[in-house]
Amino acid sequence: MAAQAASGHVTEFFEANSLFHETFVQLSGNEKLQEVYRRLIGQMRRYWRRSLVLRGDLRRSVSEHRAILRAAREGDAEKAAVLMAEHIRVPQARLQSMTADELLEAEASFDRKVSE
Repeated sequence: MAAQAASGHVTEFFEANSLFHETFVQLSGNEKLQEVYRRLIGQMRRYWRRSLVLRGDLRRSVSEHRAILRAAREGDAEKAAVLMAEHIRVPQARLQSMTADELLEAEASFDRKVSE
């Protein structure tokens, strides 16, 4: 994800992001989580771009993922869970605080950055 973020390759970033999430789900060993994840991933893909727009940029997402991975590697499940919850809440909170016009402007600004 970091390499794709640095290069500004959004589609490839999301592919790597998907692999990151899928790996975590598989390593959990939790069959119910795996089942729910498989059902949700198709629906979530429609919102990746908007989630990224609301999060701020690719680098912030990479930073959040690195923190989650670090906590998991250290065996700190509680910290990893808190970081994952925050990772999910960032775009939700920003969306709730924005007007429709602000969201459209943020998306247009994001599209301009990606096309540069």
